[in-house]
Amino acid sequence: MYFYIIQLFDHKYKEDIILALTSANIMRGTYIEGENYDNILNNEFPIFTGFFKTKKFKERVSSLFFGIIDEKETIGNVKKLLIDSGIENEDDDIYRIILLKEEKII
Repeated sequence: MYFYIIQLFDHKYKEDIILALTSANIMRGTYIEGENYDNILNNEFPIFTGFFKTKKFKERVSSLFFGIIDEKETIGNVKKLLIDSGIENEDDDIYRIILLKEEKII
């Protein structure tokens, strides 16, 4: 079993991620939204102001999709579906996918 994490940086692709997950037969998982560290540092720790490239970059919100899958190839199918739908993500500026081998604690 594997634990997948999809970190979505561009919120306009949220529905595309959900469609790709369900099309790859991933029906269970969790979705949460959060604020990127760069925005927190900029707003709450002004010493860091100016370290980040643009106002748009500072204001990015990221969302996380995560859950458990049985086979590694399943998350590969999600990425393939996103590519086939025309979502180019060469620099990981739209989303990032991470897969971890699950170990159960007894």
